[in-house]
Amino acid sequence: MKIEIETSELEESGLFPSEYVFLWLINNKNYSLIQKIYCAYEDKISVYLYDRIKELAKNGWLFEGGYYDKDEIESIVDLSKIVLRQKTLDLFITDDVETKWFHFKSIYPIKDNERRLHDSQDNCKERFIKLVLNKPGTYKEIIRGLENELEGRRVAGVRRNFFPAMKLMSSWINNKQWLTYLDYESTTDFSEDKTESI
Repeated sequence: MKIEIETSELEESGLFPSEYVFLWLINNKNYSLIQKIYCAYEDKISVYLYDRIKELAKNGWLFEGGYYDKDEIESIVDLSKIVLRQKTLDLFITDDVETKWFHFKSIYPIKDNERRLHDSQDNCKERFIKLVLNKPGTYKEIIRGLENELEGRRVAGVRRNFFPAMKLMSSWINNKQWLTYLDYESTTDFSEDKTESI
């Protein structure tokens, strides 16, 4: 099994990687793996995990109670009774990838001057879906990177600065071009362009 963790999701949520993995396993109902990773033996759970579960409940990631025996602190009655709150589900639920694809496609420029940029649409769509499927943080990064690049192009055009030609959509996706513009900040200050009236 391979679990990919979006670091941006961790930063935004404030979760530790181990907490994220635990919540992901609960969401996917993989209780046997939780026992292998966190439990010393089948019917007992480590004090660390017990404390983490209580902390996750306190911080609103899951509902408190119903899943542990209050009389015996180290016992978990039933991991399947842990109920995740909506903000936890939002971490793992990806809405319709088709909608995300059409949203991305609608933002991506169709042409750069006379050169058509929407090439190899079937391949682009397949690659895009592989990138964003079950990874909501990647989708957000792609859109933010694209919007930042387009803003950079707009500002460069107003200032008559050089900006390299926009890549074909297939190249942009395959080369993960959005990563180049994730931290781009437009400095749109046209005060220097003001003319003095005489």
